[in-house]
Amino acid sequence: MNKKIKSFINKRDEELKKFIEDNFKELSLEQSLEMIIQAEKEIDVSPNSNLDNQFVALRLALYEYKGEV
Repeated sequence: MNKKIKSFINKRDEELKKFIEDNFKELSLEQSLEMIIQAEKEIDVSPNSNLDNQFVALRLALYEYKGEV
């Protein structure tokens, strides 16, 4: 794999993990997902947009962090 792409993916994974630890550590998975859903509604995220993809990545990282994957 291209080193730059791999570096970007690793950096993003680390940033997501830190973001989740900083913001969702004390919350249950259900509470965390409710917060994400509310944020999507407030921002009005359109499907298949870059922002939508970021929310999907956030959800996946959250599931991993909470041990649901």
